[in-house]
Amino acid sequence: MSPSFFRHTFPNTEADAPGRIGTTGVFLTILLGAAVRVFASLHTYIINPDGIYYIHQAKAIYFAEWDALTSCHINFVSIYPFLISAGYVLFLEWIMAA
Repeated sequence: MSPSFFRHTFPNTEADAPGRIGTTGVFLTILLGAAVRVFASLHTYIINPDGIYYIHQAKAIYFAEWDALTSCHINFVSIYPFLISAGYVLFLEWIMAA
């Protein structure tokens, strides 16, 4: 690739070009991106609201409380509580198992 290819592809790469954003522009762009990511991470739920119900069902499966299996807001049993109760055997903590 010749230098003329880059000159034609990126015409505003000269230091004095008016369209160049410069070091300050790059810094502000990275800072804005970091601020958006911090805001998103602070306002994102770690556990889904229905995840609590799956943990409740997993506890019922683990302790063989079959009558309490559908006593929470979920009236059906999916595979997730079975996987969580199997994960509890490995991690010994319900949140980590989920």
